[in-house]
Amino acid sequence: MLPALGLALGLAAPPPAVPADTGGVEVAVSYTADLVGVVAGGVDPGVVALDNLDVQLRLDGESLLGVPGLTAFVYGLANQGGSPSAHAGDLQTLDNIDAPTSWRLYEAWVQQYLAGDRLSLLAGLYDVNSEFDAVGSADLFLNSSFGIEPALGQSGVNGPSIFPVTSLALRARALLGEGWRVQAVVADGVPGDPADPGGTKIHLGAGDGALLVAEVGYLRPSAVNLDAGARPSTVRRRRAGRTGEEAPHDLELAVGVWRYTGHVPEPADAPPGSAAPSGGNGAYVIGEARLCGPSADGSGELWAFGVLGAAQERASLASSSVVLGVSSTGLIPGRPTDRFGLGLAAARRSRRLMGAAPGLASWELTGEASYNVRLTGAIAVQPDVQLIHHPAAASSVPDAFVLGMRFEADL
Repeated sequence: MLPALGLALGLAAPPPAVPADTGGVEVAVSYTADLVGVVAGGVDPGVVALDNLDVQLRLDGESLLGVPGLTAFVYGLANQGGSPSAHAGDLQTLDNIDAPTSWRLYEAWVQQYLAGDRLSLLAGLYDVNSEFDAVGSADLFLNSSFGIEPALGQSGVNGPSIFPVTSLALRARALLGEGWRVQAVVADGVPGDPADPGGTKIHLGAGDGALLVAEVGYLRPSAVNLDAGARPSTVRRRRAGRTGEEAPHDLELAVGVWRYTGHVPEPADAPPGSAAPSGGNGAYVIGEARLCGPSADGSGELWAFGVLGAAQERASLASSSVVLGVSSTGLIPGRPTDRFGLGLAAARRSRRLMGAAPGLASWELTGEASYNVRLTGAIAVQPDVQLIHHPAAASSVPDAFVLGMRFEADL
């Protein structure tokens, strides 16, 4: 798949910047390739290449079948390449397209809008992080903790239903008055097959239980007039092909709680580093605020965001987490669509995993600086720097210094 990078760079004309939409059928294809090097520290310094191909299809039921408010969505995903975290030894996964080499059906669901589009019901193969525990202004960063905070992201036997392994789910979402929303989801407690990470595995085991997530959020509508093309594209993988229900806003706040209903008793002699059992619960608080901008050309926009997460010791590899950062547009004069961000992600390794083993710290701390350069409406490159203090909260592992370069193309 990496040869596709050269093909994309060699296109005589740039592809369209937005997905094609004809007759109720919307198709979106995007390609991401990363070259990441752990240049110092970590467990095994080295350079790896990895990539991610997304193929998404959205069908509008009103246009195709005459059913108002009906939407169907199918999402194919392909990943290949090495794992940067295998070299850094980090807990939080320093690259958000790090996944086992595989083609898979990632999402396949139907959604029905009701009550004037203020209520929606969704059923099918579903990525919980597409709508829960997600902060839009943090989507610039490569480290996975900026996509979903570690307490939830590292929970469960095989993770929650998020990238790269999803499960069957039922989701309800209601838009209330004055910017308020409430949403809840029930998903399989053990997505996929932990023993076989490739492909798409749908298995509802008797002991899997369910993952329950509920979130209440508030949006304060934007005080500035944002044209549709004013703000640079922030659409990333897992976002394209979806219908946006949220208006432009200056402030977002949300509180979520989650619980695994299954339970696997924790062995008394569980070794450090073993997988977390099912069962347990947690919570998170997210917030983002526009501090200034944007100007007429979309530049000068500055956002600040923060996420706090907590989980029971048995529920997650990370018992608590803190994610903070800022992101901006137009940092360099004359380049209004470029994006720059600085972020800090911290994960506290659960005491169950620390056990009595020596040489373990409490927290893994990751600082990241990233700059996305939009070459055309459809092509971008993004240099990235990360410093990981106490990878996997192991005091004996040297701090990892990571350099990366990302290439993105909307095909």
